[in-house]
Amino acid sequence: MNKKSPLGEITPSICEAAFNEYVDLDDTLAKLIQENSIEVRDFIILSFVCDQGELTAEQIAQILGISMTKTGCCIDRLIDAGLIEYSDSENKSDNNHPIRLTPTGRLVTLRIHGHQD
Repeated sequence: MNKKSPLGEITPSICEAAFNEYVDLDDTLAKLIQENSIEVRDFIILSFVCDQGELTAEQIAQILGISMTKTGCCIDRLIDAGLIEYSDSENKSDNNHPIRLTPTGRLVTLRIHGHQD
């Protein structure tokens, strides 16, 4: 996250102080999102996989009502980010091959849902 530009002659407000404090915190989730171009739909997939334990790409596409192409792009992003993996840890692109959360993916999903700091 970039630091905000100076305010010039404007007196810093409480919001400005809160922003500065937020910027100084370790925000690994924001960094993860930015570096891997994670989208809202990807978080929805993480939530479903977390709830179900495992899902196939075909099941995800049906749940979300999106094409297999879009589903595959989401899955690829989440694999590249280290948030999901194929259940047997082999890199398969079979639409019927189940995926599951990695330990990092589980922590991120729980953090998003407010179950963990």
